[in-house]
Formats: sequence, structure tokens, C-alpha cells
Amino acid sequence: MSVLLVGAVTALVIIDKLWAKFQTSPTLTGEKFEIKLNFILFLIFSSTFDCFLSFLKGLDTDLRSKEMLFPTVAVCPADPFDMDFNNNTTNVNDDDYADNIPLLRALSKFSYGHINEINNVIKDLSDEINIDEKKFTLRQLIFKIAVSCENLFYNCHFRGQNVSCCDVFEPTFTERGFCYAFNPRYYGTADEEIRYENLNYLKETDTQWSVKIDLNAASNVYLYSHDEVSSYEIPPQFFWEKGINLNLQITMKQTYTTDDAKQLSKGQRKCVIHGEVEVSYHNNDVYSMSMCNKQCRMQKAFNYCKCIPPFYAPFNRKHRYCGISDIACLAEHERKISDIKDDCGLMCELSCLYTLYDVSKLLVKKPESNSTKEFVDNFKSGISIELFTWPIFRFKREVIFGWADLLVSFGGVAGLCLGFSLLSGVEIFYYFTMRASCMFLKNKDKLKELQKERDSRPITAYDLGIKLRTIENKTKNFNSEVKLVKPAEKQETRDGVFQFVL
Repeated sequence: MSVLLVGAVTALVIIDKLWAKFQTSPTLTGEKFEIKLNFILFLIFSSTFDCFLSFLKGLDTDLRSKEMLFPTVAVCPADPFDMDFNNNTTNVNDDDYADNIPLLRALSKFSYGHINEINNVIKDLSDEINIDEKKFTLRQLIFKIAVSCENLFYNCHFRGQNVSCCDVFEPTFTERGFCYAFNPRYYGTADEEIRYENLNYLKETDTQWSVKIDLNAASNVYLYSHDEVSSYEIPPQFFWEKGINLNLQITMKQTYTTDDAKQLSKGQRKCVIHGEVEVSYHNNDVYSMSMCNKQCRMQKAFNYCKCIPPFYAPFNRKHRYCGISDIACLAEHERKISDIKDDCGLMCELSCLYTLYDVSKLLVKKPESNSTKEFVDNFKSGISIELFTWPIFRFKREVIFGWADLLVSFGGVAGLCLGFSLLSGVEIFYYFTMRASCMFLKNKDKLKELQKERDSRPITAYDLGIKLRTIENKTKNFNSEVKLVKPAEKQETRDGVFQFVL
């Protein structure tokens, strides 16, 4: 009994480990692999050692692509206010224009990181604000006062060729502020966000796989996949200012998921298949984690303040833009709105097909303090972002522990520890459920006859009690005389064989 109990406990512990693995990590990608105890148990009891060998094939390179879409590069000036804008559009009197410059400059930085700063400026100028919001929304105002493309860029190169900066960089209003983006998925206007169609590709035969830009103002530079949109979770890749030459070399890495992962839930595979989560912000475009987070924050802002910040483009008529009077509410709930880790952001997982860019090398050059004037005058500052190597590294996410593997593992553990198989369990289940039910429904009369026959049998009484009894010595039937037996005598026969005679 004790051996059976030990076997049952051991089986339950191992099954619990296998079930936890099936729920948390049933897939593998070709990035980093760490052998743990539960995985060793999985290899032993599931008899699927070939799954481990398939991991070695999880990393491959794509040499067949002759062209590649360059990633999105977003340039967000630290101070996007344009002093050359036409101030008549704001309906501000010329005499009061100088007093409203702090407010307009603060509004041009509208983002989650600057809402409190804007709110403080509004409190200081509450009696001096003279902006007619009936003629335009805050989004329209910010697009008018933000720095123009011509004033921000002065030279651009793509694939080693000189290009017009304003032809390849489009304005976009993001949760990080007002920016200009190269190869964006969507670009912004004063009223909406529009899908960008004129995408720029690299070719393997190009002399240079890079984008080079020269700026007039200090800016944060963001780098992300074209499938994503600018989101508050995406940090700046670097900060550029005048007098610095930055050379960024990147490597493209793509992760794709095999079709057999559809048998798992979203929480098990830790990625979202297209169509599994509805994102209505961009009319059900291809799912991305950044788009899902963006929609989540916009909905939270509307729930708290009954309006949406101007860096969102409303897809529903009930969503109105926040005005100057609503900024106080946004500032009050800014942390709750931007933090979505414990809210609707829990449903936002990475896409099962996503691309990221790793920085292979970052070179920063700037004149030393003791540099000659001639060197400083001839020093060229700017930003260069180039592809480090052409082959695309692809990581495969595949299922190594599906439902069939789980079933095999449970059967192996039960057979090893208890001498029990899943087939035996099926037979027991069948005997006490389906067979009993079918017999009761189809052979009801036969069961009644068997019951009557059993009831008609006489009941045999058995005395199972334990009692002490005395045994009497009855010697009348026995002869107590002692008989004497003499020893046997040895005699020799004619054949020379000895025999014994009593």
C-alpha cells in the first residue's frame, strides 16, 4: 500500500509539472534555450526527443529576398514650436501674441510626458488665454504651430542618393509628441490619419543600405518596424543634437509562428494571430501590439475625461477632441491613462509575426574641446542609419508540447509510477458510464429478471463471530496400549540384493 501511495504522489507531482509546462511554455523559438528539470522530464516521459532536435532548426537566414522594406524612422524635435507660423490662425491679438507664446510652445509638445507641464502653463495664464477653440480643434492648432518639414530637415540621402526630405518624411502626431516619420504605416493630417502608400525599399544591389539625414534642431529618433505604429512603450533609440555625428548599424530579426500553434490559446503561445484580437482604431488593420496599446490608452482617456487627446485620430463620432479646459482632467489621470499593464493592455500581446531591429553598432563622433577651428568648421554632423548585413535572421516559434504530447506524457507517467495506462482508464470509464447506461436503457427487462432472481435466493447465514471454546479429551475411541516394534532384519536374496524384513 505504501508503494502504491508513493507512486501516486510521484505521478501527481510530475503531471503537475507537465501541465504547468503545457500552460506556460508549450512553444520554442530559436533565441535562447535553457534546459530545466521539467523539460528533462518532458523528454523522458513523452518520448519526443525529436522536438529537441527541431529547436536546433529554429534559427535560419533568409537569403532569397532581393528587396527589403526599410524600418520606420521617426524624428521628434525636442522643441517642435515653429516661430514662423501664421499667428492669425489662432485668433490671437497682436498685442497679446507675446503673452501666449509660452502656451503655444507648450501645446506644440503635447504628449503624455508633457501634459502636466501644459497644465501648469494654463494655470499661470488662465486669465490671459485668448484662443478661439470654436474655429478649430487642438489637433488642428498644433499642426499649424508645429515646425515645418523644411525648417527641420536640410539634407537627406537614401540608398546613397540625394532625396527631398519632405518627399520621404511625413508628419505624424504620436503619443511621444509631434514627429516626422520615414516609411510610417500611417501619417497624420490636421483631421485624420492616412495609410502611407509610397514605401521605400532596399535592394540587395544598392551601393548603400542606409538613410542619412541632417537636421536643424535637437531631436529624439525612434526606430521600429513598419508593421507597428508609434506608441508610448517604444523608447527613443537615441537623442541627437547639433555637433554630433551618429552612425547606427542595425540588424533585422523576424519571428514567425508555424500553423500548428493555432491549437494553443493566446496565453499559451504568447502571441496574437491575425483576426484573434479586434483593433478598430485603424479600421481593423493588421494587428500589432503597439496599435492595441494605443487603442487601449485612447479608450481609457475617453472613459476618464469624455474626450481624447489631440494626438489620436477619432474613428468614432462619439469621440471628441479634448480642449484647453479638458487638459486639467488629462493631467490628473495621466498616470492611470498611460499605465495599461494591469488594465486593457493585458490583452495586447506581440503579433505572431513581428519584426524588430537590433543595434549592432553605434558610433558617436563629435569635436573635442581642443579641436582646431578648421576641424570644427569642416566637421559634418548628422544621422546615418544603415543595415549592418543583408541576410534576414528569422526565428521560428513552433509547438513542442501540444495536446497529443500532453496525453502521451500523462500515460507514460501513470504507467511508470502506477502500472496504469490511459487505455485502462478509458475502459473503466466506459464500463461504469456508457456500458451501464446502454444496458439500463436497452436491457431493462433483463436487469429486472436478474434482480428478481437475486432477491428470491435464500440468504445463507454465516457465523463470523470469534468465540473461545474448550476442547474435551475424548479417549474412549482410542487404544492407549503401547506396541513394541522390533528392528528390521537384513536378508540377502539369490540375486545378491539385500532386503529388510520386519
